[in-house]
Amino acid sequence: MESFNKPTLKSLNTTIHAQVNANETTLFSLYDRPNLSKNSLGILFFIGADNVGKNLLAHEIAIQDARIEHYKLFDMAHYDSEESSNDLYSITLDEEGNSLPFGSLYSQLIAYPKSLIVFDKIDEAHIKVQSFISQMLNDPVSFNLDFKDTLIIFTTSQGQKLYAQKEFLSLVQSKPLHARAIMIEHLSSLMFSTNEPFFNEHFLELIKNEPIITFESLTYKSISEIAIQLLYKNNTLLNETFSNKISFDEEVITLLTLSFIPYVNAK
Repeated sequence: MESFNKPTLKSLNTTIHAQVNANETTLFSLYDRPNLSKNSLGILFFIGADNVGKNLLAHEIAIQDARIEHYKLFDMAHYDSEESSNDLYSITLDEEGNSLPFGSLYSQLIAYPKSLIVFDKIDEAHIKVQSFISQMLNDPVSFNLDFKDTLIIFTTSQGQKLYAQKEFLSLVQSKPLHARAIMIEHLSSLMFSTNEPFFNEHFLELIKNEPIITFESLTYKSISEIAIQLLYKNNTLLNETFSNKISFDEEVITLLTLSFIPYVNAK
């Protein structure tokens, strides 16, 4: 994917910083890896704790990438049964026996071929659904689908113990390919860690050669600054609309904000 590279990521990083008023040096890091997807504009894998801006970045990419005309997010928590794959894509026959594809993913691609599609919380989808999506992306022709003008993003919050480690985050910066291998190995290990694995082997095979972006958790200070920024912004609007102005004690705001963690987030 030509337009998504380190300079683009740096620009997006700056944009997200401005929106959330965060102090971190970086909110997310791109693993060095050329995009190898041949059937789509690209496939990206976003990894980070809940509420750190994964969907915020995805939406910003859709805004800044001139090739994207529509943004669509699928909440994969709604696809937690094997049969739910039919809601994404299925085939029926007409009276003459001709195949008629249907489903929310099929409808999206027909109506908006130049889309950015986010499969949010992919680990919460049934593993058979993950496998089904992988098959469609690997061989779209067999499903009468066309992803060539579509950018695909998967997100997950799994693997937090690994990417919360300072040593690992340091490795991301110094030896990104090594860090990438460790991340894929860690995600693969989650397949066997519980009775219900988080990831399907075909899905991991799909994303192991695609760009991975890790997100750092926001510090308490940054979360407090986000809250203060939003309150002042809304107070300005209130003053302009009703000529009413409210005074804030920033220390109290900080205490109140931190009491709502983890419900306060990058958005």
